[in-house]
Amino acid sequence: MINKKKVSIVALGIMAFILSANAQDRRYISITEAVETASRNNPNVKISELDTKVANAN
Repeated sequence: MINKKKVSIVALGIMAFILSANAQDRRYISITEAVETASRNNPNVKISELDTKVANAN
């Protein structure tokens, strides 16, 4: 005999997975936008920019 509690938990898990999969934003970006975003968010680029500002301040 299948435990109703286990079936309910499994059903809720499956429903949550399906809903989360459908909630993802499918926004496509161009290669240029991807490179610009990566450059803005790259910690090494940020450090390099700050190093340049520090060097120019001295």
